[in-house]
Amino acid sequence: MNKPRTVRLGLLWKIILFLTVTLVPLAAITWWISVRALTTNLTDEFTSKGSAIARSLASSGVDLLLTRATAQHIRELIVGGRTVVKDGAMTGVDFPKARAEVLAQMRAGMAASDSLARAMPALDRAMAAHFEPDCPCC
Repeated sequence: MNKPRTVRLGLLWKIILFLTVTLVPLAAITWWISVRALTTNLTDEFTSKGSAIARSLASSGVDLLLTRATAQHIRELIVGGRTVVKDGAMTGVDFPKARAEVLAQMRAGMAASDSLARAMPALDRAMAAHFEPDCPCC
């Protein structure tokens, strides 16, 4: 009588089968979740960094203009619809009239201050030499 042969697995084969059946799908699921999380997080991070860099570059032009521009960079300045500076010269200020007004106010104040009256000729010469070399004062 032939007895049917049963396949008997040893303990090592049972452990290998168990690990293959449980750990391989678990590792695959863990890998898939990790890839999705990394992709989402890195995309968000790169998008926010890219936006920050773009904003920085856009504002750097304004910063450059407002912090490093000098009088030589200005061709025309219009304030309230009126041209104030054109081709490096102020158009909205009457220098002789402004100078006369300043001098009149200084002369009125000089009567009260003797030391200012004594210092005025030297101050006038220094200012005239710096601003207007051929302009007499006081």
